[in-house]
Amino acid sequence: MSEREQPTGDLSDGFKPREAASRSDAEHSGDDSNRAVEAVWVSRDGSNAEACIETLEAAGYRVREPSAINELIQSPLQPEVVFIEHSSADDRWLRAWRSLRAVSNTTIGVLVIDEPAAALLKIAMVERMADVMVRGDVVELSIIAARLRKRVRERREQARRLVRLRRRCGKLEASRRELLRQIGGLCDGVADTYRSVAKEMKLHTVAAEFESIIRQELDIEGLLRTTLEFALRKIGSTNGAIFLPDSCGDFTLGAYVNYDLPRDTAETIIGQLADTLAPACQHFKDVTIVPRASALGVSAVDEQHWLSDSAITVQACWQDNECIAVVAFFRDAKTPFPPELHQVISMIGDHFGLQLARVVKTHHRSKPKEQWGGGGLMAA
Repeated sequence: MSEREQPTGDLSDGFKPREAASRSDAEHSGDDSNRAVEAVWVSRDGSNAEACIETLEAAGYRVREPSAINELIQSPLQPEVVFIEHSSADDRWLRAWRSLRAVSNTTIGVLVIDEPAAALLKIAMVERMADVMVRGDVVELSIIAARLRKRVRERREQARRLVRLRRRCGKLEASRRELLRQIGGLCDGVADTYRSVAKEMKLHTVAAEFESIIRQELDIEGLLRTTLEFALRKIGSTNGAIFLPDSCGDFTLGAYVNYDLPRDTAETIIGQLADTLAPACQHFKDVTIVPRASALGVSAVDEQHWLSDSAITVQACWQDNECIAVVAFFRDAKTPFPPELHQVISMIGDHFGLQLARVVKTHHRSKPKEQWGGGGLMAA
């Protein structure tokens, strides 16, 4: 090796990995166009290449010279330019070049020959070397060095652009994933909103239909019958009853529908609920739905009561701070009232209560309010 770059030991000591790592970091961190070109000069027989190396250093190269070809083969380093002196008696130079190309296809090779020959030019082309020069011709070497330095700079710039593109691609991919996540969330939100709006529209449609029907009923009996018929169409087969308060404050059975109770005793056993269920539930202003009637918390409907194993919905209708009706639907616990019916049942109770109050006021309009009786709005 030359005195300026004498290694100790094998080739890996001469080309320290930290130097290659530092060069790689510099390439990625900023403008390194003026940095020296990393080069290796592989001598054929250890002959003196001092003049050539000085020419390269003057042209902006930093040159290392291994003491033997096999050291270059075993070296893990990746120089940017390699000058290899041809030897017809030893093909290790060829194996060295192929080893370097296997590590990095960006390494540039120059074949140094004694005399120009077609066979040598063919070898250089087959081995994908960048140029061929005659050994000792420093003028030609200066021209080649300038040309390769420009090529190295272009490759460095290309490497920097590649790093920047990869970094940008990474950011774009992260942005794409975030956008997809936001779009997915937005789509879920739109879908949820659509389902909610569709559900509300359906409920408003049912409410408008029910209100248009009961508005035509001007007597209590017709209103009760129409309400129960409409409820059966919307909530399915069920037992149902509407309890009305009398002038004494007690409840009576206003109307009922029988689904699965004995026909000859249905009116009697449902009527008994006017004395137990209705008074206990007259403060249930919001619809209450439970899978078992015993869960209502009403002492009169305990585990031994015939209604205890039935799914039930109860709602009290209030107007002017007065309970004017209690509406109840019940059926076997095996067919409970599903959640999607809760709003429908509540709507039926609310609109029924409003129309019932209108009908009662219509019947009492010829009397002063103080003469309606002690029972208030529902007084006879």
